[in-house]
Amino acid sequence: MHFDKKLILPLFLLLLFLGYYFIFPDIFKRRDIIEPIPERINPELMKGIVLGLHSKDYHFDYFNLLKEIKSTGAEWVGINVKFFQDCASSTHIQRPPLTDPFWQQINRTMKQAKVLDLKIMFLPIVLIEHPQKKEWRGLLAPYDKNEWYESYHELFEIIGHICENNQVDLLSVGSEFNSLQIDQKKWIEVIRNIKKIYSGKITYSCNWDVIDDIYFTDELDYLGITGYNSLTKKNNPSLGELQQAWDKIKKEILRVQKEKNIPVFFTEVGYTSQNGTNKDPWNYNISQQVDLEEQYDCYLTFINAWRNEPEFHGVFFYDWFGIGGKKDIGYTLRGKPALSLVKQWYSENKNQKNEN
Repeated sequence: MHFDKKLILPLFLLLLFLGYYFIFPDIFKRRDIIEPIPERINPELMKGIVLGLHSKDYHFDYFNLLKEIKSTGAEWVGINVKFFQDCASSTHIQRPPLTDPFWQQINRTMKQAKVLDLKIMFLPIVLIEHPQKKEWRGLLAPYDKNEWYESYHELFEIIGHICENNQVDLLSVGSEFNSLQIDQKKWIEVIRNIKKIYSGKITYSCNWDVIDDIYFTDELDYLGITGYNSLTKKNNPSLGELQQAWDKIKKEILRVQKEKNIPVFFTEVGYTSQNGTNKDPWNYNISQQVDLEEQYDCYLTFINAWRNEPEFHGVFFYDWFGIGGKKDIGYTLRGKPALSLVKQWYSENKNQKNEN
């Protein structure tokens, strides 16, 4: 029998491939496949997407965006609203008159969310209107704290009534006030005053790097985290590097959850579709170069880190508002590959919940 020597190399390569396939099957898995979720999931898991009310037109109707959020399989919407104070040392938080279209838009959006059977987390944030250098809300330093907290009480008296009237499910009493979180007695007073008006669940949204520094968790139902942790220092990290980063973050969060004895969830997790977004996800101007793959990879590794964790309480992905599409460099998932991951995860959880 004649054997063609030209077949030796192809046969050798085929045998080598088959050997690697059966010895190291994980190498050949599709990078966009999510493993089946386990039988045990948290039935109270918050599957959410943030809708920032960013339009400067207070007559803008968010109903179509809410319907899009519902179509992803999300069961929660996080409604984010901005308030302002003049500078970091200001003692007064600006708020429009009660008859202003600003408040009407909030009421309308909440009612529309309920029509769609979406649960609501309401998260107001305070921004600095005229920041100096690197000032942001985590560095507020009012020259008279008593006056600032009085202004905050007045703001949340309005917010508490709106949330109660619209059956809001979860209210965040603050977000990323790093420099003010040490005021334990002040925050306990804020929370207890809100509870006189509002009967739903209460959370506070802390920055990812100060989760140990919240001293009023006994007053909360949940502790929220804005999860904009830096994952690597590279523009083009491997999936393994991203996964390693999220697995490390997960261990730290579960430690805090256990030590503080309070359910922890993410009030925000998001990535722009920009090259380098994994390095500083909070930086929405890290690059002008579109990188849909990096956004996809960051979402994939977040989901893979948390999806099999029975002690996971939920996440709100930031942010639905925006044009979207494959040329968009913002946070929104609209029309981007990463959206398929969220839809798959949320639908799987829903199917399993129905089976249970």
